[in-house]
Amino acid sequence: MVAEYNYPSLTAFVEHVQSLPRLGPDSLEPSNIDWYGGSSELAYQLATKGWPEGAKRASEVSAKLATRLAGSTSALVTTHELVYDVCGASFDVGSYLSGEPECWLRFEPQESKRSVRIVCNIGVSSFVETEVMERRGVAMAALAIALQGAGHPVTIDVMVSIHRGNAGRQGAAEALGTHVVRVLDASTGSIVDIDRVVYATAHPTMLRRLMFDALFGQLGDCDGFLGAPMDTQPSGEKIDLYLGAAHLDYTERWQDGGEAWILAEYEKQTKAL
Repeated sequence: MVAEYNYPSLTAFVEHVQSLPRLGPDSLEPSNIDWYGGSSELAYQLATKGWPEGAKRASEVSAKLATRLAGSTSALVTTHELVYDVCGASFDVGSYLSGEPECWLRFEPQESKRSVRIVCNIGVSSFVETEVMERRGVAMAALAIALQGAGHPVTIDVMVSIHRGNAGRQGAAEALGTHVVRVLDASTGSIVDIDRVVYATAHPTMLRRLMFDALFGQLGDCDGFLGAPMDTQPSGEKIDLYLGAAHLDYTERWQDGGEAWILAEYEKQTKAL
């Protein structure tokens, strides 16, 4: 069974990673730093202050998505509100005695924007290039931004799941599992920090620096990592939209920037809500 670790915020997750023991000297950096998407220091900086470039790209994509989402009824919910009218199922005695013509009560259906929980499994094959990771993650964030702008309260969890024992590093097997980071919480009602949300979903260092360090339980490069991303979904709250891990043969889905893919996933998974 794979252990699950949950972090209430991106800040809490970064603090956890920074508290881990270091594998080697502080200056240790692997030769293939481009594969990681940058240094550990860059990862900490972007996770703390946000990724403005990614946020700009996500905002541009979300503007395109917003138009196509405008006519969608996938994430609407019908409620019934009690309203006053001149006829209905029953009447308000006080209003009736006072001579009010609209003293009758009836239920009227109302459509409202339901909250949506999105789980982004950012695990990808080691052969997936960083720019492909970015396109996919930007599309994920763009959908959340578009939904938020349309009035839907949105919660986003970013996760990676690796089976225990799938590691080439000596002694690291017991550190692997499922790590889930809440990067946007609809229940708080706080302003969306787009720069940090996009970093968590789209920047390669979120996976290949911070998540890998959390998986291994120590800081340092992950040379020898043999694990494959798993599509295990996290436990707990109901998931409305799950965006799974990606292997190399999936990458053509994001050649257009990921717009068609993310809209197709949204419509498919939320049409029954």
